[in-house]
Amino acid sequence: MTWGIDPKNVKWHDKWAQHKAEHLPCYLGARLIFKGEDKFEVVTDRLGIFGETSGDVKEGNELYTWLGKIGWSELRNLLKREHLSISDDRDIRVETLDGHYIIASPKASHGYLHVSFWKVPDVSFPENF
Repeated sequence: MTWGIDPKNVKWHDKWAQHKAEHLPCYLGARLIFKGEDKFEVVTDRLGIFGETSGDVKEGNELYTWLGKIGWSELRNLLKREHLSISDDRDIRVETLDGHYIIASPKASHGYLHVSFWKVPDVSFPENF
């Protein structure tokens, strides 16, 4: 269990995603209660895992584990750095040092923060690329 979130009780769908990217193997979408600056609350029934392997419990659990250990802190750091307000309608993005990606936006909602997290897939290019 991570931050009070038990992956077994999460609905595996794309309802809460900030950006849908079906080509990704597995990613997490959430709608958080956003209080401005770096303050937010996680609402466990506003969280979902989806993607090509969203039904893969192992990948989902790995993403939840990363979220609890690193992801929420990285999101707070990003919010501090970007000075995002509850009335903003812009996306903020970061690729973490450990190869994960975060994108977030309040969508000018004055109270919600829509966010997606995923591990950047390994990409191999052909020799002549």
